[in-house]
Amino acid sequence: TVMPKAIAHPTDSKLLETSRDKLVEVAKANGIALKQTFEREGKYLTHKAGRYGHSKQYRRMRKVIKRQGTIVGRLSREIARKANTLSEAVQEALMQPLGRANRIRLQVKQGKNTKGPKIYRLLQGRSISGRG
Repeated sequence: TVMPKAIAHPTDSKLLETSRDKLVEVAKANGIALKQTFEREGKYLTHKAGRYGHSKQYRRMRKVIKRQGTIVGRLSREIARKANTLSEAVQEALMQPLGRANRIRLQVKQGKNTKGPKIYRLLQGRSISGRG
């Protein structure tokens, strides 16, 4: 027999939820007060997308993933807007997480038409990208 491995595959929904979570974390660390963090809705949408995908209801799943992308976009725009009033050092610290979140959002939206390697997972300081 073969021992199954506990590998979590990088679904679009998980990537969007992770990027939303990281954006909120970075904003709080740099003293940016957000109107909403979308924490409850983000968790709910992640579970919902997983259920829809499992039951092969792909249209409903895509609708949920589209909403998650909207949330990430709103958060990144709000953080960028509020970062303009802060010092340049804080702006530089926010550039990398904002860029990663926008890239994930666009790669989910565009599918296979993305330029460059896809981002498959977010780590604390860097992202892991692969070919494909």
